[in-house]
Amino acid sequence: MKSEKVYLEYLLLKLQAGDDVMDTVVRILASKVKAFTFKIMGDHEAVEDCAQDALLQVMQHIKRIKSVPAVHTWVYKVTHSACMNHLRKNRQHESDDALLVMASAEQGLNGDLDVKTAIKRLSQMHQMIVYLFYYEGFNIKEIADVVSKPAGTIKYELFEARGAIKAFLTNKST
Repeated sequence: MKSEKVYLEYLLLKLQAGDDVMDTVVRILASKVKAFTFKIMGDHEAVEDCAQDALLQVMQHIKRIKSVPAVHTWVYKVTHSACMNHLRKNRQHESDDALLVMASAEQGLNGDLDVKTAIKRLSQMHQMIVYLFYYEGFNIKEIADVVSKPAGTIKYELFEARGAIKAFLTNKST
């Protein structure tokens, strides 16, 4: 994970120097943007559209990035904004149930629910925070920048998400 971030930063420096590495940058960012879009939107039909919109915005402005290490947070912030804009635009046409992404439970071999299932049971915001913190390695401040909330709120939300996962797993194991 850390080496991929460093490699992306290296490619961005090469891109800004005029080297032709855009295809590689797009390939790396496309997978990250799509995965994060899926975390925000869930199994929503607009995942592809939002991911493409976000990636297009990123690619249009990526050569002008002044702080290469900050690109990671910026990419996720652009993706988050693209998804939220889509949800706001389509809120009138979709029920609130479609906006809340709740995956159905996946049964393990012994019928026990696993951690991934517990995470899928979290609210959309909690899923996103857990994903950024544990899977992408973002720190609290970076997550706060992505979702435009205070760092204290992110700490609290992460605490709540952990508690919900623990409670879910504890209740299911008894």
